[in-house]
Amino acid sequence: MSNVAIVPNGTEIDSPKYVQLVEQYRLFARKTAENIIGLAETLVIAEDQLAPFEFRRFCRDVGLEYDESTFRKLKAIGKKVSRFEPFVGRMPNAWTTVYKLASLKDTEFDRVTKSELFTPFMTAGDVNLIVNGASTPKTEHHRDLIIDLSDLEPSAKIELYRKVKTLEQQFKFRLTVSEELKSVANNAVTDSVKAAA
Repeated sequence: MSNVAIVPNGTEIDSPKYVQLVEQYRLFARKTAENIIGLAETLVIAEDQLAPFEFRRFCRDVGLEYDESTFRKLKAIGKKVSRFEPFVGRMPNAWTTVYKLASLKDTEFDRVTKSELFTPFMTAGDVNLIVNGASTPKTEHHRDLIIDLSDLEPSAKIELYRKVKTLEQQFKFRLTVSEELKSVANNAVTDSVKAAA
């Protein structure tokens, strides 16, 4: 059964159920972004207002490893809360993407907020695409699989990179790797060769 009625002039009239479900969906997407931002803001407030021993205990009790990757990323988000407030209804609902937005320069962030890709489901890859000059995906480069390694420690990135390179050779697919990851992997190979010598 359709939730949209079309009147003779072609205008769509949405049913009350349709409107309710769209609003409900948007509310949950908004709450997800608000929760990510709220967690990060609370972390920054706790660090600012608690004694050092209390703050370390706070981190332990909320399941954060003090000064690890997740901690640093949430802290970066928390320091940019005012940047996100006007856009909370469109904010991505993945905290790693919110972190990517927190790490942008003001002009880059402004460019992202003006893009049609700035939605609750945007990825860090979408952010990179916009920052690097495109506001919409390039249709000539269809991607079947995108792997975001932004949450991994360098050693895990290197291990995964090596495994994917092996799969690339085995299955003969095309692999595009960021210059940053190539550099990290190449430096690790150089360091291991030096250590073996």
